[in-house]
Amino acid sequence: MNPPPDSSSPVVPSQPFIVTLNMLSDWHIGSGAGRPGDIDRLVQRDRDQLPYVPAKTLTGIWRDACELVAQGLDDDIDNKPKGWGKWVDYLFGDQPALPKRLLEKAEVSPRPAALSVRAASFTDALKKRLYQSAVLQNTITFVKPGISIEAESGCAKEDFLRFEEMVRGGAALQASCELNWTEAELTKDQKRTAYALLVAGAKLVERLGGKRRRGAGKCTLTVEEDTAPWIEWIEQHLEPPEPPESWGLQSQNTPQDQSQQQSIEPKSQNPEWERFTLTLEAKSALLISNRTIGNVVETLDYIPGAHLLRLVVRKLNHMGVDFGGAIAKADLLVTHATVAIQLVAGFV
Repeated sequence: MNPPPDSSSPVVPSQPFIVTLNMLSDWHIGSGAGRPGDIDRLVQRDRDQLPYVPAKTLTGIWRDACELVAQGLDDDIDNKPKGWGKWVDYLFGDQPALPKRLLEKAEVSPRPAALSVRAASFTDALKKRLYQSAVLQNTITFVKPGISIEAESGCAKEDFLRFEEMVRGGAALQASCELNWTEAELTKDQKRTAYALLVAGAKLVERLGGKRRRGAGKCTLTVEEDTAPWIEWIEQHLEPPEPPESWGLQSQNTPQDQSQQQSIEPKSQNPEWERFTLTLEAKSALLISNRTIGNVVETLDYIPGAHLLRLVVRKLNHMGVDFGGAIAKADLLVTHATVAIQLVAGFV
């Protein structure tokens, strides 16, 4: 079957776009803590003290579903990224910790994700109703007792009664997502390939959170209400185009763009430094992993400069300025971002 003309192909929505998570059963995403003498496991809550689905949880479940779609479309046997598998890595980034990637990409920096996913929270309409009634706020969760069964006797263990907080099913949560690309980076078919994979992967998301193998966390993830045009588009484009050549940290421009870049030569002999202040405004809670103790992740109280350097370089590359030589000679430095106190950066 020949692909339909471009005018009849589905249209990628403007950025950002909203995905809806419908919880079909009770669910639990633990905070890793409890209340001594009361509840053993509490659910995570946002700054409004309402349960939510962290962006990391939603992204991981979504990626797993997209990998299943890609493996099916690629007829993946050796578990190596092919046509559609490459688009999974493009959307969700590299996973350098996996053993197969340690060998394949030992000398290449991990490539960042093109997809940015925010945490999924209750809809504004539901939040408004909850704010108006303290009774509703208290009934949105309940405490579920649990036991453990001994393998030998098949009976309940002594002194093993546990109480876990659960969120009631039936509510809809929404998350804001964004594909970090510019109009010049991808062709229309490349954009459709990336978005179609997200739509198809979302259809395979069925459960999330803890206890999902025991009936909890049943859900649906909706990117597009009408998925038929996107599924048909995939069927007509089983051989996807390659991800953009600029995908990666070494360069964010195509070879054509690189020829037009303004190269900034290093000037290490110049002792004078030019300072520019970057101001970041956190739209949601930030987690910069420091160490993990049990199931609790401790965060740094600053953003390392190494994390910010690639973002700065990417923005400059989009403006046609290449700072590759300056970075190599340490003539371009990005310091840690610390909490500003009266518009003055604090200390690490």
